[in-house]
Amino acid sequence: MTLQQLIYFQKIATLQHYNKAAKELHVAQPSLSKSMALLEEELQVPLFEKQGRNIILTKYGQVFLEYVNTILDEIDAAKNHIHGMLDNHFGHINIAYISPFGHNYIPKLVRKFLSEKDNENITFSFKEGFTGSMIKAIHNNDIDIVFGSYEENEPDLEFFQIIRENLILIAPPDFEIEKGRRYSLRDFKDTPFIAYDRVSNMGIYTRKIFYDQKLKMNFLCESSDELAILALVSSEFGISYVAETNEVKEAIAKGNVKQIPIKEENCRTLHMIYAKNKFFAPVVLDFIEFVKREYSIL
Repeated sequence: MTLQQLIYFQKIATLQHYNKAAKELHVAQPSLSKSMALLEEELQVPLFEKQGRNIILTKYGQVFLEYVNTILDEIDAAKNHIHGMLDNHFGHINIAYISPFGHNYIPKLVRKFLSEKDNENITFSFKEGFTGSMIKAIHNNDIDIVFGSYEENEPDLEFFQIIRENLILIAPPDFEIEKGRRYSLRDFKDTPFIAYDRVSNMGIYTRKIFYDQKLKMNFLCESSDELAILALVSSEFGISYVAETNEVKEAIAKGNVKQIPIKEENCRTLHMIYAKNKFFAPVVLDFIEFVKREYSIL
């Protein structure tokens, strides 16, 4: 059974005449008759019966027509939906991001994009998680764009760098340090330390820094992101080595935490990530280009 057979059947049932149906369908009448004969053979019931010069539906044909009408209506609806997805001014974008993006960058980014001309009808889905799992979602076509950390061994993905943040050492506001001294991470290996979650990219990255310097830090606890770490540090649970996000800068400015000057110079980079050779709806492509224009570090 083919879609063409269903279209032929619906037209014949509507006009109740093979010749008229053949003319409207621009197909030879013998070909039309053969197609219906094959359809009846597959269904093992007669769909039409003669009535004078015309034909009418059998009781089986009447039941089958109800289903065929529904099927063809659904196909038309699907076509219209797909065409709507290809409209530059309508559509939906699925994005995912690691938590540092969610507190500041993503809300402002999406709001600015939606404020541009003809973008007000575009909708978004948001999901937060770890970069690794979100990249799997890209490969499974569940996510269009990810904002996260760089991942090695992903040749099919584009990593467009948009943010670079220094890593700094922070401590509770009353933590004592020598004025004018420039410390090293090694000086605090015995101090209670609040780490990034070990399964997160930042957890893996910072632990590699410690490992390369042969440091065994005194990990007190782990936390998911900078906001959670700031709360623990300001409550005097320990010190932490974190990315210098806007929230961290603000906490330092307000005196909620203190920055300890250190010799180590490390940074983290955050990227917009998407598949290189994937077909994207125009709205997704527009959003990618918008991010490149607005947030390129170059």
